[in-house]
Amino acid sequence: MLKATEITNIQKWVFPLFMGLKDSLFIVNDMASSPHFHVYKTPKFEYMGSFGLQGKGPSDLQDPTFWGQFKNVAGAQKIGVFQMNTMKFSWVDVHEALKSNSYQPTETFIMPPEVGTAVNIIALNDSVLVGTGIEANGEFFKYNLRSRAFEWRNFIKDGDDNFNHKISAAKLESEYHMGFIKVKPDNNMFVKAYVHHPTIDVYDSEANLLFTIKHKEFALPEIDEKQKQFKGNSKIYFANVFLSDKYIYALNLNCTLKEQAENTCSSPEIEVYDWSGKAICKFQLSGSTGNLSPFVVDELHKRIYTINPKMEYDSFQSYQIDHF
Repeated sequence: MLKATEITNIQKWVFPLFMGLKDSLFIVNDMASSPHFHVYKTPKFEYMGSFGLQGKGPSDLQDPTFWGQFKNVAGAQKIGVFQMNTMKFSWVDVHEALKSNSYQPTETFIMPPEVGTAVNIIALNDSVLVGTGIEANGEFFKYNLRSRAFEWRNFIKDGDDNFNHKISAAKLESEYHMGFIKVKPDNNMFVKAYVHHPTIDVYDSEANLLFTIKHKEFALPEIDEKQKQFKGNSKIYFANVFLSDKYIYALNLNCTLKEQAENTCSSPEIEVYDWSGKAICKFQLSGSTGNLSPFVVDELHKRIYTINPKMEYDSFQSYQIDHF
């Protein structure tokens, strides 16, 4: 089991739902604070500044989400930001944003209404975006900025026909297929990792399914047919993922819905796979992880950074992985 060390250099009032890391540039996104983004340099967490004031002005951001994506351009420090209230996806230049409160992104795209409530949105290239959300109409949507072509990919059926009929009757199909989409830094592949079943689907840059990583044995969620929801004793699995050019890191909460609601999940693990789907290793963490379980893996300095909601101020934690 990896033992956590508290990171003391990060402001105590930051409560991020999202994190991102490129080389030594560490960014946290707190939707509740203003400014929303706080930037540090690893491994000592030297504070570089904050940006992204909440507001409706031309330089402001409205409730932005950041799924850890950095634009795949050499030397660039641009991150993908989606503002759910304005339906805007922008490439935000971190360096320029830190220099001036009047900075405005030069690459911003308005998403179509078919996106609905999806907020987990990433770019596969300069013209194609994919995304999903809690009330998704399929596994993910694919939107071409140039042709304006939009489609939701059909849900992939899982389990037996009886189970599929039950989740359809309870209108739980979208919830059962809830997951997180992240893109490989070189943009050649992306993944969707699922919350309610231990599955990671790996896609190419054209959004074609390449292969699936899946636990051999697992329990399907139990359905409360009267309340039309999953029962509290149903297990939850992948709460978030982090991708590098070498590996897929998937955080498995190893607990039930009831335990998550009570904030008592206590044995999270990070499963590591290479880009052929081969299992490499597994890290068991000594501390809990926060809402949406944001984490990053600093391969350069051989550390994992997480948030522990059981500690005062949702403390940031570091895990050393020298042996990896």
